[in-house]
Amino acid sequence: MVRVRFAPSPTGYLHIGNIRTALFNYLFARKEGGTFILRIEDTDKERCRPEYQEAALEDLSWMEIQWDEGPYEQSKRLDIYQKYISKLIEEGKAYPCYVTEEEIEEIRRIAHLERKPPRFDNRGRFFTKEEIEKRKARGIKPTVRFKIENPQLTMHDLIRGEVSFNLDEMVGDFVIQRSDGIPTFHLAVCVDDGLMEITHVIRGEDHLSNTPKHILLLQAMGFKPPQYGHLSLIHGPGGEPLSKRLESVSVREFRRRGYLPQALANYIALLGWAPGDNCEIFSWDKLQKAFDLKQVNKSASNYDPKKLDWVNSEHIKAMGEQAYLKVACTFLKENNFNIDDTMKLEKALLLFKRDIHTLGELVDVLTFLEAEAEYERKLEEEFKKKTDLYRILTNPSAQRVTASTSSTITLLNSEGEQLYKELVEKVGKDTGMKGKDIFLPWRMSLTRKSHGTELKRIFEILRRKDLQRRFTFVSKLSSGQL
Repeated sequence: MVRVRFAPSPTGYLHIGNIRTALFNYLFARKEGGTFILRIEDTDKERCRPEYQEAALEDLSWMEIQWDEGPYEQSKRLDIYQKYISKLIEEGKAYPCYVTEEEIEEIRRIAHLERKPPRFDNRGRFFTKEEIEKRKARGIKPTVRFKIENPQLTMHDLIRGEVSFNLDEMVGDFVIQRSDGIPTFHLAVCVDDGLMEITHVIRGEDHLSNTPKHILLLQAMGFKPPQYGHLSLIHGPGGEPLSKRLESVSVREFRRRGYLPQALANYIALLGWAPGDNCEIFSWDKLQKAFDLKQVNKSASNYDPKKLDWVNSEHIKAMGEQAYLKVACTFLKENNFNIDDTMKLEKALLLFKRDIHTLGELVDVLTFLEAEAEYERKLEEEFKKKTDLYRILTNPSAQRVTASTSSTITLLNSEGEQLYKELVEKVGKDTGMKGKDIFLPWRMSLTRKSHGTELKRIFEILRRKDLQRRFTFVSKLSSGQL
């Protein structure tokens, strides 16, 4: 039975790279009827933070990536790791190493000068008892290193095919326990993979060089190594490797900007996976049925924000009205955007449903729905600061337009699009203006912005009395009557 794991380290927020790893493992497990395990690699005391662990669990749940087992925390399994470290030492497969950090740095320095990999020369393996005692007397605390006895290794990667390694050239004996007694990533991950009976490890290409170490270590501890598959790294829009530290590609940031979880999963799945039928839009259920690890390729993937926006917009368009209203209203509330008139808000949300790429755009698009008193307060602030809005609306031609509109609208009884058409005609005749000369003052009066929402749509949402109040207020404000 397939058993896979996702094992984030809580040293930062989940980003697009490790959430793809989680997603591919989850989809593979669901497709194969297997088990998806969540494991927290939190043995790095200096860098790991509880808030990042909480955020990871929350982000996975938001993405609807539900784990079947866990979360297992490595920091609570130290006794288990120690048993395997002691056993490896007893069997002569590992040894306490009294080589100092200064000596390691010197090895690295020389390798750098000689333009060679910073391979450890295994000197600690051959220290005499006398040398070890001298170093103990100096207070040197040992690491524990695993002996590389079979440096030549070939494996079949699920994504990359046959891969060969020469560990003798790459690394030499490697550390499995630090001098503070904490096991390294290599030891902990192998013990956990072995005990949890992990059958497949799907992870990033940056772990490929770790794989031969893990295979040898697993075999030394009596475990059958899982099958490995290494995903190519994700590059930025310019082709550069995408930094894990960029907050702009964290799941937390995607949530804040109003992407839908199913749309984000859809887009991320396409970073390395090609379904083969040119289909690019997948519902969550369809994605779980369609995903096939055999269709994951080893070519580098490029993160394209515009493509993500398009995928998200397609998911928004595909949503039913009630589901969309619920998600949109919840998002606006979470961002402290509250409109008392629910009917007006829902009408506006549905009107803009096919135009937005993210829910975050709604916050800017719907500012014209603010309560009139609040709207007027902000207009007055802009006039005091003499912003572009002030300069446009105090222009004599704009003053004529807003004054004409304010007086003309009181004579009309229509609403919505009809009111819009009648005003365009009558204000045009009254002022001798047309096109932008009318529309720009209108837009600034109704939205406080020089571009954006189609004016006709605003007339469809705001009632005539609200429109009249705004045009009258702007007319008086711009002419100095307020």
